[in-house]
Amino acid sequence: MSLADSVLRFINNPSFSSRMDINERLGWTKIITPDDLDKHMAEIGQAEANAHLATQMFRDFPLEEKASLLIPGCGTGQMFDYLTQVEVNQISKYNYTFTDFRREFLERLKQRLAQNLPIRYTCLEDDIEKTRLQGEYDGILLVLVLQHVEWEKALTSMLGLNPSRFYIIEQFNKGGGSPITKERKLQPTMKEYAETVKNTACLVNIRELTYYLSERHYGLLRTYEREVSDNKKMVGLVFEHR
Repeated sequence: MSLADSVLRFINNPSFSSRMDINERLGWTKIITPDDLDKHMAEIGQAEANAHLATQMFRDFPLEEKASLLIPGCGTGQMFDYLTQVEVNQISKYNYTFTDFRREFLERLKQRLAQNLPIRYTCLEDDIEKTRLQGEYDGILLVLVLQHVEWEKALTSMLGLNPSRFYIIEQFNKGGGSPITKERKLQPTMKEYAETVKNTACLVNIRELTYYLSERHYGLLRTYEREVSDNKKMVGLVFEHR
């Protein structure tokens, strides 16, 4: 199936919605542990796929050297485990700000970044839906964040930081269904999360996302995709302010 066909199916699939389950925040603040999240993302191949997808987007649409790059909802930063030396060199020229509303995730991220990754960074606790950040950022990278929040509210919050580009990675289920495949054996707290969050209609609709940003003068530059486990794809999108 071509990318165009995949996106068309994604757009027209009625099982997808921008609505968020009310228990999502509980899952990410109280239930999921850093260890179980890392193990789960490694098992399903999404951490590695997202790492290479993100660096591909920055390779095709780079920011200027020493540009400010914000990564809200950064989680544990597991994607950094999978970068090649070439990719590390490619991304090391930016000034990073990592934010998350879970302190335990940020602590795991700091441990990763301490392993000789030559990047300049700041870590802050922040809520993407109502950011306390001020100033402006040249780019914002969102990796599997919007499907776990009220994405319109989150993007409105981020738009206040006046980025020149958004780099967004979201999940596409080729056969529909839940974002988390409950048929596979899950790590304990991921299993509890999947049982707590109804998880049936929270993937982001690409058409709605593209329209939302186009109305705010951000045009879609390119769409990417990478196959992962369980009949799913990671879909990358780069938007630029007009």
